Amino acid sequence: MRKLFNAKGKHLSEKIVQVVSTQICKGLCYLSSLNIIHWDLKLDNIFIHFPSQPADQQVSDEFLKNWDPDNDPIECAIGDLGFAKKMDDFSTKSYCGTPLNMAP
Repeated sequence: MRKLFNAKGKHLSEKIVQVVSTQICKGLCYLSSLNIIHWDLKLDNIFIHFPSQPADQQVSDEFLKNWDPDNDPIECAIGDLGFAKKMDDFSTKSYCGTPLNMAP
């Protein structure tokens, strides 16, 4: 996700945000249905797959710069579940995450 963000000049259109955030929300709802809290959601932990691109090649910055969600669908995935926690008792009394990305 960070590579897309940087390729677009750190400015994403409303349509891109809508497409990506919808898929992220669906992923978070799925995790929630399993009583799992991610704890470290950030740009670096959102992975984007472009089905139209060859799987064995890295997506170029030029492709990302010109990518249009209306013409080329994507698949988003939430990754790095290293800090994820299953909340069997629904207690959120845990402290973890990436220190530089945490709220004060």
